[in-house]
Amino acid sequence: MGILQQVIEYVDYFDSQSDPRTRGLFLVDNLYLIAAMVILYLVMVFTGPKIMKDKKPFGLKNLILFYNFAMSATNAYICYELYHRASLLNFTWFCTPLPAENDPNAVLLARATWLYFLTKLIEILDTLFFILRKKNNQLSGMHIYHHASVIVYSHLMTKYLPVGISYLPLLFNSGVHVLMYVYYGLSAIGPAVQPYLWWKKYLTLIQIIQFVCGFGIQITSEVIGCNTLPPIVSVLHLMFSISFFVLFGQFYMKSYKKTQKSDQKVVNLKNN
Repeated sequence: MGILQQVIEYVDYFDSQSDPRTRGLFLVDNLYLIAAMVILYLVMVFTGPKIMKDKKPFGLKNLILFYNFAMSATNAYICYELYHRASLLNFTWFCTPLPAENDPNAVLLARATWLYFLTKLIEILDTLFFILRKKNNQLSGMHIYHHASVIVYSHLMTKYLPVGISYLPLLFNSGVHVLMYVYYGLSAIGPAVQPYLWWKKYLTLIQIIQFVCGFGIQITSEVIGCNTLPPIVSVLHLMFSISFFVLFGQFYMKSYKKTQKSDQKVVNLKNN
């Protein structure tokens, strides 16, 4: 009980350090609730396919089309708000002092960060759609880890640093998601558009580049002494960046490098 009490006290202290610009917004204040949501997500992942085992897959084509293009539009709006408000605040790429709490642009930037966090909760539907359509091959370890961890990551950014240097990783990620959901939306239309979806591999490459950029910006900020992230959040951010880079890098190598080698073997056989 003593250890549990210490953990609760530490969480309460950690909770008290939150940024006032997002304090009180929907789903921001309760760390325990976020932990519960991640657990429920994992329960859905592992029980959902079992529940659907003897059921017919749902179609959901029209719903998925609407969802993907709506998510793309929402991420485009977040991109615009992050960039626009950061520009008005004269933020730079590396050393970004925290603006005054009541600065209108800082408040609106914080709201954009909060909206980014809400989209990561909505993205749980990506997994739910796979389960309902019985696309269980899409429920890879990378997919599950990415969706579970990004809830934690986006919540931490929203709660503790909704303004400042954190705007850049969120800006990069929202931009990637604009393209990603356009791709998903087009692919949901059907075989007619498949010939025009050749750029999937470059989308994965862009995702890898964004993790490298986010990692590099934070390391540079640490070196020049102007990182404004709380220490534990800073460590978690680095861990997320490294893990995402490794997982997406492995996915890229597995999915595309092997394909290139196979294609080259076919060409060599034809030439011989």
